[in-house]
Amino acid sequence: MRLSFKTITTCILLGFATASIQAQTYTITDFGAKADKNINNAAAIQKAIDKATIAGGTVLIPAGVFMSGAIQLKSNVTLQLNKNAVLKGIADRTAYPSYPITHKLHSVSGQSGHALIYASRAQQITITGEGKIDGNGEDPVFDTKDNMNTMRPFGLLIESCQNVTISGIRMENSAMWMQRYINCDFLRMTGVTVFNHANINNDGVDIDDCHNVIISDCVIDADDDALCFKSEGDRGVKNVVVTNCILATHASAFKFGTGSTGGFESVQFSNTVIRQSLASNMKHPFKQKSGLTGIDIASVDGGLVRDINIYNISIDSLENPIFMKLGNRMRRTAATPAKKMGAIEGIHFSQISIKNAGPSPVTLTGFPENYITDISFRDIFIEHRGSGTAKDTSLVVPENADQYPGTRVFRRTLPASAFYIRHVKNISFHTVQLGFIGHDERAAFVFDDVEGLEFTGLKYRTLSPVPHIMVLKDSKSAVISFSPLSPGKVQQLNSSGIILNK
Repeated sequence: MRLSFKTITTCILLGFATASIQAQTYTITDFGAKADKNINNAAAIQKAIDKATIAGGTVLIPAGVFMSGAIQLKSNVTLQLNKNAVLKGIADRTAYPSYPITHKLHSVSGQSGHALIYASRAQQITITGEGKIDGNGEDPVFDTKDNMNTMRPFGLLIESCQNVTISGIRMENSAMWMQRYINCDFLRMTGVTVFNHANINNDGVDIDDCHNVIISDCVIDADDDALCFKSEGDRGVKNVVVTNCILATHASAFKFGTGSTGGFESVQFSNTVIRQSLASNMKHPFKQKSGLTGIDIASVDGGLVRDINIYNISIDSLENPIFMKLGNRMRRTAATPAKKMGAIEGIHFSQISIKNAGPSPVTLTGFPENYITDISFRDIFIEHRGSGTAKDTSLVVPENADQYPGTRVFRRTLPASAFYIRHVKNISFHTVQLGFIGHDERAAFVFDDVEGLEFTGLKYRTLSPVPHIMVLKDSKSAVISFSPLSPGKVQQLNSSGIILNK
């Protein structure tokens, strides 16, 4: 029997309606939970979750502050926090057992973790609503003196799960990272607000070895990295869309790497504002209120980073607006041998607006004989505060290829004011506007060991005369076309195959 399209559509709608009717709601107060600051409601909430997972359903947290230790979310369960509902972590270290991470990780982050909400190998799980998850991470019981990294609970630890949805809620004050997702497929986060400034290592979101990820319409303000992608296993991060967000940090706002074993591929990052944090306190050891780095991309543990498209981004007041590092730290556990060096290739930036840029320029650097390749910048606007002197252009920058990949791996002042590019092949610039609101005597662009440079279209406005706007050192095969810059404003040191067009 052949059914018509109308009949099929009706059946699907009836199926959703039937599912909605059958899916029950389980209110945690019906299982003994109480809005009392002296009661650990973990057991009551877990009973509601265990009941809901049998046939699928919603576990409802009503208005009120409900203290809890660790709970485990299970398949086909929606955890809904109503308006004015707060799920707050209880200040008791024994209330957060060490949960296993079944996905194999190579780095030092470990195969276990502590969390307020944990899920493993679950399907169709959702956390939603107008309420709040508060990790209570500022409580002295979570002091870092005797509770380093893995001993402090995450707000959420979701690993090896499929079809995970986080929407609407507010999350704040974790003792460690606010959210950690490992080896998940089809992760969607939308309309979420994160304000995480209670402790050190207070990342907003960490996504590790996940595929098919959508993050949209979120506001993430974190003391440490705001939105951080890691690959600490062999699976890597693939197929990611991040759009329509506001990110703020005292560290890095949008980040790939530090953990970079499996790599990162096929990422779209767009329509986002990166700004200063609204927090008045700082736990981060560098005490950089405006934030360290806007966009931070690294491969230092053997991973491949490629096919990354970044467009329509506004970056305001970061010390270093964009940082890209290919290195050879090769961080592994003792039982895991190192593999071949990683690579960074096919990274494209367009329509990037950088305001109040700090002393560190946009920095892209590989290491000798290991080049970052196929990079493009198009329609870039930079407003620079200035700070450097003419002699800074001659600074010698150490390689530091085996160190932690962050902007502070080098000195804060680099030879260039706008772009410092080293050990890069095939890089293009099309339409760059650069204006200074403070004095800076450094060259705007320094290209060191660069092969295959194309540069067209530069508008340059400065308060300080500079000996050279552009310096090419040990570079070859460049075509540079812009006016009214004269060839005398380009300095060539041990370079060849340079074509200058007025």
